[in-house]
Amino acid sequence: MATFRTLDASDTSAHPDGWISARQQQVPLGIPVTRVGVAHVVGDSATVTLAPADGSVPSRPTSGLFAAGQFQVLSDDEALSRPSFESFQDGIEFGSGKVTVSAEQPVTASYETIFIPDDRPPSRGPIDPSLLLHGLDFSAVARSGLHQAALHDGPDQRVKLADTAYHVVSAGPRRTPNQCSWSRPRR
Repeated sequence: MATFRTLDASDTSAHPDGWISARQQQVPLGIPVTRVGVAHVVGDSATVTLAPADGSVPSRPTSGLFAAGQFQVLSDDEALSRPSFESFQDGIEFGSGKVTVSAEQPVTASYETIFIPDDRPPSRGPIDPSLLLHGLDFSAVARSGLHQAALHDGPDQRVKLADTAYHVVSAGPRRTPNQCSWSRPRR
C-alpha cells in the first residue's frame, strides 16, 4: 500500500544544483519479485518499476540495501552463499546536470592586519601574499584533523608497539635456557 500526500508547489523547494529523490523500502525495483516475506506473489512473479514522466528533468536511479531472500525464492546454497543484504534500486532522483554560472563580479576586499604583541599600528589594505601563504600552512584550518586527513588520505599507517619483547638471535651454537643470562636494558 502506498500513501501519497498532496504538496503545494510553493511549499517545496530545492537547491538549484541539488537533486530530489523518491525512494521506497518495501521491495527492490526492476527485479522479478516472487515473494514478499513469507507470502508468495499472486501470478508467481511481479516486477515493480518506477520511471520518470516524459519530458521531466534528468533523472538517475537510487539504490538501497535489501535482503534478497525476502523477495526471491532461493535454494539453501544460494541463501547461505549470498550476502545478507544486497544493493538494489529503491527509487529515482531528479535534478539537473547543468551548472549555471553567473557573470563574474569582481570585488576588492580590504583586510586589517594586526601584529600581536607588536606595537605597530594596524594596517589596512589588500592582504600581504606572504601572510596568506603563512596562514594556509599554519592557521587553525591547516592544523585541523580534517585538513590533515585530506592531505594524507589513505589507511592509517602509524606503528604502535603493544608490548616490550626481547628476541635473542645468535649464529653460534645453540644454548639451553640455563646457559643464557637475561637482563633488562637500563633506562
